[in-house]
Amino acid sequence: MEKDMVLRVLIVTPFMTGAGGTETVMTNLFDIYRQQGRSDLQLSMVNIGGTNHTEWLRNVPVHIIKLADKRFLRTLEYALFLPIILYHLLRRYPADIVISTNPVIWFLMSKIIHWTRRKTKVIAWYHYSLKSKPVKKKLLLGADYYWAISSGIEQQLIMSGIAPDKITLVYNPIKPVSKNIARSSDGINFIYIGRVMLAGQKNLQELLVSLRGLVGKWHLDVFGDGPDLPALKQLAEQLSINDNIIWHGFNKQPWQNIVTVDALLLTSTYEGLPMVLNEAIARGVYVISSDADTGPADIVKAGINGELYHLGDTKQLHNKLQSLIDGKQLPDQITIKQSISEMYEVNYYIKIEKSLFEIAYKMED
Repeated sequence: MEKDMVLRVLIVTPFMTGAGGTETVMTNLFDIYRQQGRSDLQLSMVNIGGTNHTEWLRNVPVHIIKLADKRFLRTLEYALFLPIILYHLLRRYPADIVISTNPVIWFLMSKIIHWTRRKTKVIAWYHYSLKSKPVKKKLLLGADYYWAISSGIEQQLIMSGIAPDKITLVYNPIKPVSKNIARSSDGINFIYIGRVMLAGQKNLQELLVSLRGLVGKWHLDVFGDGPDLPALKQLAEQLSINDNIIWHGFNKQPWQNIVTVDALLLTSTYEGLPMVLNEAIARGVYVISSDADTGPADIVKAGINGELYHLGDTKQLHNKLQSLIDGKQLPDQITIKQSISEMYEVNYYIKIEKSLFEIAYKMED
């Protein structure tokens, strides 16, 4: 890039609930961007559709294009108006690089850029496993470059026919936390943080079944809400474990309400890169997670910060939980926190900047 030139980067997202891991990634990215204060990079965001919760956007330079609140009507608006919206976006926010988390958006952006003969490049930033949430090949191949948030997704992109030199493994950013969360001195405290789903992605029925029959003093705090909450409470009653569980519901700041914890549990059937594991590890908390097809294996290091169990093997998970109750020695909290150093926001941001400016230099060749 020429001296005094500013690289203009625009992130475009669809409707977002405001309470997921992707939102945390966006918040952390813009926080570190603002702290770095680099004068030759301009990073902004447009959300097409709106959000249920706005707290995560408090310090994000975002323009929200509000669509219908009801999902059916919003989907209809996307079908009818999305190309027009994107065309006007490119005119209003001339960008050198457009990044999108949504396959339809990055595909249409690429087409509009081609039709209008712009030099803008498009980065696809998909936050899900392609195995669990497949993308039509025509849409997937529509971008110029790709950011992978896990090594598993990186391999899936390569297997889909995308050249390795078009892919950058960036992971997701996590804020370092100075204060550790203390471990329990009386029994074992487990926690779950996330959407409450009986089956599906979060698969909490597997967690509850694994808790049945644990011997000794233990307790589970569940931070999250969802339509399956009554069914989960009923299952917990059937398994005779409900007296050991506190259902806290949705909490904007769950970590601020946790006094002691020994292990965070995750039983997901699929993930991109589960931020909740990083959030726990950053606080010195041991984690036990399913070996979902992407994500957890990049974070969980056996004997260092946690352990994986085979998805669907409730007996194996049960045994791992019982071993903690029986007094298994956990790694010290400093070791746990240092295990994800490459994902802490400063190191993450170095990779992001490097990728953006490498693309910018290629555009000039």
